[in-house]
Amino acid sequence: MASPHARSPWIRSAAFDLCFFVGAPLLCLALLLPIAQRVPSLSIYLAVMAFSSFGHHLPGFLRAYGEAEMFRRYRWRFLLAPPLLFCVFLFFGLRQMHGMLLFLMLWSIWHVAMQHFGFMRIYDAKQGQTSRTVARLDRALVLCWFASVVLFSPQYTHDLLANVVDVGASLPAAKWIDGLRFAVFGATGLVSAAWIFVCARLIVIGQPLSRIKIALHVLTIGFLAFVWAGLGDLLLGLAIWEVFHDLQYFAITWVHGERLVKQGLGDTLLTRFLFRGRAPLVLLYVGAIAAYGGLNYAVVTRSVPGSTLHAALMAFVFTSTALHYYYDSFLWKVRDERTRAGLDLDSARAETPRAARGAFAAAAQFAGFALPLGALALVETRAPDRASLQVSQREAIRDVVPDSGAAHRNLAVAYAAAGRAQDELLELGEALRLEPDDGIAHAALGTALLEQFGAARSAEAEAHLVRAMELRPRDPLPGVNLALLRLGEDRAPEAVEIYRTAISRTPSWEPRTPSELTLAGIERLAAQDFAAAKSLLVRALQLSPHDLEALDALRVVALGTRDLALEGEALDALLQAAPTREDLQFARIDQRLRADRVAEAVGGLEKWIVDHPEDLDRKLALAEILATHPDPSVRNGPRARELASEVVSRTQRTNAGALDVLGAAHAECGEFEQARQLASEALALAETHGLQANASAIRARLAAYTENRPHRAGR
Repeated sequence: MASPHARSPWIRSAAFDLCFFVGAPLLCLALLLPIAQRVPSLSIYLAVMAFSSFGHHLPGFLRAYGEAEMFRRYRWRFLLAPPLLFCVFLFFGLRQMHGMLLFLMLWSIWHVAMQHFGFMRIYDAKQGQTSRTVARLDRALVLCWFASVVLFSPQYTHDLLANVVDVGASLPAAKWIDGLRFAVFGATGLVSAAWIFVCARLIVIGQPLSRIKIALHVLTIGFLAFVWAGLGDLLLGLAIWEVFHDLQYFAITWVHGERLVKQGLGDTLLTRFLFRGRAPLVLLYVGAIAAYGGLNYAVVTRSVPGSTLHAALMAFVFTSTALHYYYDSFLWKVRDERTRAGLDLDSARAETPRAARGAFAAAAQFAGFALPLGALALVETRAPDRASLQVSQREAIRDVVPDSGAAHRNLAVAYAAAGRAQDELLELGEALRLEPDDGIAHAALGTALLEQFGAARSAEAEAHLVRAMELRPRDPLPGVNLALLRLGEDRAPEAVEIYRTAISRTPSWEPRTPSELTLAGIERLAAQDFAAAKSLLVRALQLSPHDLEALDALRVVALGTRDLALEGEALDALLQAAPTREDLQFARIDQRLRADRVAEAVGGLEKWIVDHPEDLDRKLALAEILATHPDPSVRNGPRARELASEVVSRTQRTNAGALDVLGAAHAECGEFEQARQLASEALALAETHGLQANASAIRARLAAYTENRPHRAGR
């Protein structure tokens, strides 16, 4: 006969537990796999890691700071841990050190494993199974399986080893890592066999054992192996796992708080208000979590990497993450009286921690945090020049996980830095063979093809850049590089539009390379923002003084701002880099004229017509200057007459402008009768062709010639 006090084997109810705890893996797969068919993995990952992963820190903080009894018990941990952690992470961030990333990565694996272990212990405790031996076996089982899945996953193993390399530590030989793998796999097999034996024995002898726990473990580990290893897309896998992990955490925290309030144990106004089990409050709870997650989204998308503000904001993100891991390590003890009350467990088996024991635990936890981070900082600050070791270390990682596309892609980056261009292309090709949807590899290969082959393989480069833009819509670099490709094809308007679209998704992005600065300057030039365009182009030329595109754009800026001196400097630099460009040669002549450097302009025109004897327009322009310029030292009537006569002859007296200039040349030589005849002939042609403005100007000159006065430009 069942005891009247027998508790349900479920944490809340069968339907609730199957949805949010035991069956949550299946729910997450059903929800996110269809979305992944339409949305790039990176977009899913970033959204989940911001709004869900970071947001799920909030429920734990509500427990830590919203439950008076908990805050009283752990007051000094809750008060001292946040500023201490923030200072440590800020120290790492300001120095751009990677040790904190490795530390948090390892701690995250432990954290998710311990959450799974905690649920297993809750379900066993629901059945009255509180044996320490069974608990230890459960813990060993969970740790072995999580470690096995990490080492079995090429992508996860790569990320772990890459973090080790970034810290500056040396990797052991591949055979030692393979040996570690086999040792972990072997230990997992032995522990699993022992666990199955113990579970079977407990069932046979009628001892309490939760069947729900067994189902939970099998489902969770199978799910873990699929998303971390079998799926082949670690970003998507991590996102799906994170949603499952967060969903469990949201639900257990809500159930715990709601049950405490129902039992009259809500000891603050916040808990008594929020955890009342009403639908609007559930929405408020979820909304608060999403809002807290939005802080991380704002940090990632709005702050400028490398800045002090960015380092401080990232220190806040890492502090929140570490606090979540740390607080959960002691807030969710199944033997704690308050935890048991919130989970509807037998309070007779509860243990209230003694003060001395709590202080010892706090000291141990502090040491567990300080010692490894201190060691990582020491290794990183004393590491040899990592740039010189990048190739060998990345080759070592590739040898350990040859099936990881990321390993080949990162090795390609190291090869590029070492000037091994052909090896770079080979590794990027292998990365895409293994992971065809690796947006980073597509972007890198497109960029490498442009840099190494230019127009010869521009179509292939464009295909990779377009695919990268599809896979990584928030990454501006593929779009920027595609815009640079268009710019190189003299398709500046299209380049500007592509560039604007690319950077609109990442407002914090800033151009750094000469080509990026030039492109940004051209975009600002297209927007008529001459000051910004000039600043960007000057920076580009400081890095690459002979960049023709930057010089050309700077010349246009000078024209727009009527800065003759800047225009002259740009033209001189352009002609030094490209002395045969005829458009630049005449542009310099025109600039000399507008800058009142007429003698230089005349010399340039004389040289031009020697090199280009068929250019009648330039001959006529020179003749007009020599015949009409106000400065007598510039004028040369005979030479003007000679040039204009040639143009009139070759145009068979059908060009009113040529006849007009020839008339001005005769007037400069004092031959006013000829000047009047030519001006009259030019006037008749202008009127015949309806050139009223020209006709009006010729009449004014004809009047001067009638008075035996030569024409002077500007009068």
